[in-house]
Amino acid sequence: MRLRLTRSGASYTGEASTDGVTWTTVGTATPGGAAAAQDVGVFMTAANGWNGARGIAAFDGFTVA
Repeated sequence: MRLRLTRSGASYTGEASTDGVTWTTVGTATPGGAAAAQDVGVFMTAANGWNGARGIAAFDGFTVA
């Protein structure tokens, strides 16, 4: 699974792809008060019902452009 986050003006669009060619928009947001420069990073979370289970994620090919 590949993920990308793009910014256009004040709006951010999240997309997902299984092949890196065809992208599906997951969502778009326009947060109020966003600064011209933003900090970025990656993270993983899991909806595990608060049962104490841990999720594991590996990130590679991470690029900031």
